[in-house]
Amino acid sequence: MDSRIPISTKMVLSLNGMYGVIAIVSFLAAFFTSFFTLQSFDIKTLAHMKDHNLERSNGEIINVLYTNIKINGEPVYQYNYVFHSKTGDFNWTSFQGGDHYAEGDQVVVEYQKSKPHINRIIGMSHSDRDLFSIALLFVVAIFLFLNFWIGNNRINILSNGEITRAILKKDDYSLLHQKLLTNRMTLSYITKNGCILETSRFIFHPPQNTEYTLIYHKSNPKKTIIVEHLPWFIQKEVRGIYNRFTAL
Repeated sequence: MDSRIPISTKMVLSLNGMYGVIAIVSFLAAFFTSFFTLQSFDIKTLAHMKDHNLERSNGEIINVLYTNIKINGEPVYQYNYVFHSKTGDFNWTSFQGGDHYAEGDQVVVEYQKSKPHINRIIGMSHSDRDLFSIALLFVVAIFLFLNFWIGNNRINILSNGEITRAILKKDDYSLLHQKLLTNRMTLSYITKNGCILETSRFIFHPPQNTEYTLIYHKSNPKKTIIVEHLPWFIQKEVRGIYNRFTAL
């Protein structure tokens, strides 16, 4: 079966349709948004891994800015400073909730010995959105992984599948006109060897039909794909694959 699935169809399934495209675009946007943060991640985290590479130096506040960002109701301030390292002077920025320093104040800066641009005023963060940027990238990466996992699982079912018709259980007919945030639909289907099985789905809209085209995995019939839930532009192609195979 795998050789009969067009590459274009495999690509669509691997991406899980538009969900995968959205996931890729979101991941790239989150990555580039947090690129600087990833390059110079908060030194408090790095200190636990490379404490022997940390050094300290005196610095001077050259500017204090209000950021309009609040953490637990406390405004976050941006402290621009200059400090001296063994490789030269660096102008950098740290962030902290609360107004702690004024222009001209002396501060202690800690930095990585081999990468002085990774630094901060002791007790502060090097970025105003470190945790948010990293957390967003992590969440989007999970979303991207799930889409590829779902897509490749569908390819596996198509490659080792049988086609059948599935009937919406009578208990679910009442859902046809409901307008809930999510609904659960249960389909009943018969495998090639005569077994009657059921499969369920959570859907974001009431089921539109009482009969569906279903593909189940030969060796594990509980793994199923509802053709009508695939991207609309490959549904005809997927049905055609099985129709050609059946006609041989």
